[in-house]
Amino acid sequence: MMVCLLLSLLTHASSAQKKVKFGEISTSDFNVPEQIRDASVGAVVLLDQGKTTFDQNFTITLTIHERILILDNTEFDRATIKIPYYRDGYVNKIKAAAYNIVDGQVVQDKLSRKEIFTEKLVDERLVERFTIPNVKEGSIIEYTYTVGSKNYYNLNTWYFQTYVPVLYSEYTVIMPSFFNYRQNLSGILSISDYQVTAENGNLGTYRFTSVKKVFIAENVPAFKKESFITNSDNYISKIVFDLIDYTWPDSRTNVVNPSTYAELSEKLVSQFYYEGIYKGNSFLKDDLEVITDVSMSDLEKAKAIYTFVQGNFYVDRTTDYDNIRKVYNEKKGYPVDVNSVLTAMLVRAGLDAHLILVSDKAHGKINMFYPARGNFNSAITMVDIEGERYMLDASESYLAFNMLSPNTINDNGLFVSENKKGLTPIDFNNYFTEKSVAEFQVDATGTVKGSINAIQSGYAAYSLLNRHDGDLEIYKESFEQTNKDWVIDSHEVMVDDDTYDVSEKIDFTAPPLLSDLGDMIIFKPIVYNRIVDNPFREENRNLPVTLDRPLNYLVNCTIALPEGYEIVELPESKSVALPGNKGEFNFSCQVVGNNISVVSTIRLYETEYSAEEYYWLKEFQAIIIEKHKEEVVLKKKS
Repeated sequence: MMVCLLLSLLTHASSAQKKVKFGEISTSDFNVPEQIRDASVGAVVLLDQGKTTFDQNFTITLTIHERILILDNTEFDRATIKIPYYRDGYVNKIKAAAYNIVDGQVVQDKLSRKEIFTEKLVDERLVERFTIPNVKEGSIIEYTYTVGSKNYYNLNTWYFQTYVPVLYSEYTVIMPSFFNYRQNLSGILSISDYQVTAENGNLGTYRFTSVKKVFIAENVPAFKKESFITNSDNYISKIVFDLIDYTWPDSRTNVVNPSTYAELSEKLVSQFYYEGIYKGNSFLKDDLEVITDVSMSDLEKAKAIYTFVQGNFYVDRTTDYDNIRKVYNEKKGYPVDVNSVLTAMLVRAGLDAHLILVSDKAHGKINMFYPARGNFNSAITMVDIEGERYMLDASESYLAFNMLSPNTINDNGLFVSENKKGLTPIDFNNYFTEKSVAEFQVDATGTVKGSINAIQSGYAAYSLLNRHDGDLEIYKESFEQTNKDWVIDSHEVMVDDDTYDVSEKIDFTAPPLLSDLGDMIIFKPIVYNRIVDNPFREENRNLPVTLDRPLNYLVNCTIALPEGYEIVELPESKSVALPGNKGEFNFSCQVVGNNISVVSTIRLYETEYSAEEYYWLKEFQAIIIEKHKEEVVLKKKS
């Protein structure tokens, strides 16, 4: 489980800062220390030092000093360094070299100035790029540089952990008392040392105090990315600084970010863009008169408006719009733009609707302690109708009314509304639901022939339609390829225009499903949607498990047995529940007349499982696989 601490200002000194000079490399530095030896990685960071300071003009200077031992060619890319910066900043004091042992001596190959290139990026950004020469397996690379920036709103985020082991990581920041930063240490590992001291400074005749903070981490293991996680950045150990406010001499305090999320709601809704959602939206009137009428209920109006926006607006991430009317005229924009139009139309129609900013899973979970607009990268819409809360996202195709993309459901969202403020939970209100009813016959020749009626709803339908871009013919071709041992006699597929539920009827013949052994017939009774794979493959787990969505899965098979055969062996019924009632599996196999009835249900009620619960998830899936592969054994009557 992630450990997230706000560091106190207590000082202790269990270890001193390292004083390391560029170029001082000995042969002993080429030996990988036993405490961080890891055969699965191709490099080791020997030294990772950074220091942030402010000059008298309050330009921020970040100095980096890095040493990396390259173990194999998979990490040669580390020898190419790219330093991004803004045009009003600078990069200087670049030094870099590679070190190799030749005849028992350390030989240095320095980077020359002509091997440093400046490249132009977008948005006033540049990058200094260079490649350290003569890097081989077993080389040590070293580089140092300084970056200057006038942006004191966001200090450098310092990562103590990376995808290879780190022997020593140290970050120093010296902050003048003019600036009030909130610091947040996050990740699954703690740091080795934290030191705080005070220093005096002056700005002309004005005297002030600077706080020097030193963060040290030693023998940091490589971050191992595991399956079923959201964003690795949520778990890698790092320190983040964000500016709350600043006060110049003889000046009032300038608040950069409010202290609460409720205050952030108030600040945002007063901005011109968001204000246009709730006021000055009369230009929507004409279309609303076509889309809705007075005979409709509020729910019918909301559904009609949602369908209109989802069908007529599309996501385009190339243009930033400064007001809702431009988005409406262009019929495109970022997801926040599309859902801002949706919210505005619902409001104009007299409904109680609100825009909610969200952070999707790729962007990471929001910082609960630091309210900032940058915590969010997308938006959804909420509408209250007769006491019911409906969550909408018109920026994606195949999302039904009151359904959000799994990527969007990431703990909490922020109201940007005139009458609702602060955070609100964003929860799943749909399951990945697959239900199938199969009827088939087994004859004495060993042939299986039958039909399947199936319905996929919620995230199952959303996933199917997205995967095939709504083309049902492509889906049917894919189904035939997946079940290529079957003979598909007919396959009908329909999509509900309102719910996007996918229903299908399949008539098939499947001889390979059983074995004919003389007077014996052996077959697996679950013909369709049999679970055969366990996605939980790691032996051990350090990180929590995050599933895309809750699961509701039903298979119901009725099998007509051939005349003249008796049952020798039948799978036993079984029920299993996850601890805390977070999931259940029920398997029933019974004889009903001359038929066998098999019912399998799988339900996972949660999407977040702790690392400690991983073992139970893995065992739960293993039990399902074992039951689904069990066989029925028939014998010809004598």
